[in-house]
Amino acid sequence: MSKEPERWHLTHAGHDHTVEISLKSTTWVLRWTADGSEVAQKKTSDNTVVLDGKEHGSIRLKLPSMTGPARQVTLYPASPPRRRVGRKARKAAADPEAAPAGAAGQARLGVGGTDFVPAEGTRAAQREAWIREHPHQYAARRTVIAVAKVGVPLGLFWLLHRITWRPDVDLPDIDTPDIPWPQIHLPRIPWPDIPWPDVNLPALPDLPDLPDLPGWTQYVWPVLLAFFLAQAELRRRRQQDEKRRSAAPALDGAESKPANEKQPTASRPGESRPDENQAEQPTPDDAKTLQACKVTPVAPAAGKK
Repeated sequence: MSKEPERWHLTHAGHDHTVEISLKSTTWVLRWTADGSEVAQKKTSDNTVVLDGKEHGSIRLKLPSMTGPARQVTLYPASPPRRRVGRKARKAAADPEAAPAGAAGQARLGVGGTDFVPAEGTRAAQREAWIREHPHQYAARRTVIAVAKVGVPLGLFWLLHRITWRPDVDLPDIDTPDIPWPQIHLPRIPWPDIPWPDVNLPALPDLPDLPDLPGWTQYVWPVLLAFFLAQAELRRRRQQDEKRRSAAPALDGAESKPANEKQPTASRPGESRPDENQAEQPTPDDAKTLQACKVTPVAPAAGKK
């Protein structure tokens, strides 16, 4: 891993979370910040780590065995505290550590949560993109690794068993001195003899004998377990992608609407809104046109009855 720390990002519940992962010698250095403030920091050599961020929740990290990008970074938000009454409330007040772990317990179980997204251009981002583009190859690779873990030790043991040559080395005989160690006589305590009652338990029914499984099954089940775990990981990633796609339209709608945009206020009956067009006032030219169009009444002719 390069000297530049590996960064994972997530925006959840209005907070920007960032996790920085760096490797110093054989120790992983983990740092979690929320909105620029440090939440938790830890140095460890474990592959699965849980960071407790108190009110921010907890983060579960799956790190590689030696080197390489992180496998998974998942946020488990803190659940609202439940109201306790009676003896449970007194017990929680006396011993806060006895309270349920909440988000930290969920992180240790590894169920649910929201995945972080690695920074673009990093090895972690390239690995995530490759897994999404080649899910079947990812499952096949995990299965092949499990086969190698089982097959390589068996192959080495078989090769050692086939080697018949043994080095013939005459080791010298070394006479060790005979040391007269002292004999310590411990006291004997006369324990009382308690007559315990004899309890006759009923005999259990004879259980049917289980079928004898072939010997090769003990080498097959690790491979099957690795295959099913890879399928479960692919299913979890699909669920995380669907959750991220469903949350994207809501975020886009919130960003497209300006914060200072004001909605038109409702008007009372008989009042007009400010944005409505007012009635246009007649101009002088319009008044002249109307005057010319008026018809003057004609006076009756003289002498006509």
